Amino acid sequence: MLVDDDSSVRLLERRLLEMEGGFDICAECADGRMAIALAERVQPGAVILDLSMPDMTGLEALGSLRQRLPDSLIVLCTGSTRMMNQTRVPEGADAYLEKTSKDWTTDVVSVLVDFAERTPQRWPIWERRVAEPGPDLASYEGPERRRRSRRT
Repeated sequence: MLVDDDSSVRLLERRLLEMEGGFDICAECADGRMAIALAERVQPGAVILDLSMPDMTGLEALGSLRQRLPDSLIVLCTGSTRMMNQTRVPEGADAYLEKTSKDWTTDVVSVLVDFAERTPQRWPIWERRVAEPGPDLASYEGPERRRRSRRT
């Protein structure tokens, strides 16, 4: 699940994670309040969470997300080098990445891949896509939950 108030950042993250990482995005939203509601409903295996958002920040939403998703990966991201330098990984987050870093995209995929490899039961779609690369990927439509959500 992607949570960022900047739609262009979410688009970049989605393309990166789907094309480079072989992951499927089950939900997206622009603030912490909506992230909590979506997390309860879709139970994502991972959340990429922006630190600074209007209404409810990622930091404010972090505790509630962790309670609802105890086994999921939560990656907190910031575009502020000042915030990155002042703060360690906040309690409840599994990783804390700086979006302005030149290695940010590589770091996001690396954190997710590492988590997926440690918890294969939560990532069956990712495992299938990575284990069986080939022409099928071009027509791949995503996990069953994505198809169900299109019908409703």
